[in-house]
Amino acid sequence: MNEILLTINRLNFSILKTISLFDIYRDKKLKGRKSYGLRFEFLHNERTLKDEEVEIVMNKIQEILIQEYNAVLR
Repeated sequence: MNEILLTINRLNFSILKTISLFDIYRDKKLKGRKSYGLRFEFLHNERTLKDEEVEIVMNKIQEILIQEYNAVLR
């Protein structure tokens, strides 16, 4: 899991302030895979963020996790 968090942090998005793991779910239905629950905190120091700004970052994070870890958004 630390490797996934490091991968996201390496993307170095200025508005992404913290990432935290809040859940790990394991079930036979997942066929040996794990489901991670992640919480992302976004902040701009000078203004309110727009939904589109956060959406761009989240889409890039999802794209990288799919490419590097074969992740699936549930």
